[in-house]
Amino acid sequence: MLISADMAIGRLDPPNLFHKRLVTQIENQMSATMSQRRLVLGTSRDTISWSLIVAMTAWLVIVFAVFGLIAPRNVVVYVTIVLCALCFSSAIFFILELDTPIDGFIYVSSEPLRDALRHIDGS
Repeated sequence: MLISADMAIGRLDPPNLFHKRLVTQIENQMSATMSQRRLVLGTSRDTISWSLIVAMTAWLVIVFAVFGLIAPRNVVVYVTIVLCALCFSSAIFFILELDTPIDGFIYVSSEPLRDALRHIDGS
């Protein structure tokens, strides 16, 4: 539908300068829309490989194991290690969540796009 709209815009033959400017603005908006479409299609799949996640998790486990073995045994060290582990795990969680913007706990709503498509279909 977007490609046919872009082709229809390209076939417009404006009669005066005012309409030529409008067609130019519409072509610019359509070009931006098409580039956004390509971006959405290109990022619709996961971009972070599971081997990277496994390697990073293994590295963090080793780092925290070494810290746990070397650090003295007291409450401050335990609380610090737990807080650092929570920070790293939440960072990994947010990286994975933001890698899939269409679904998950944090998602981008598709309603604005659906409203625009309804508006285009209605006219």
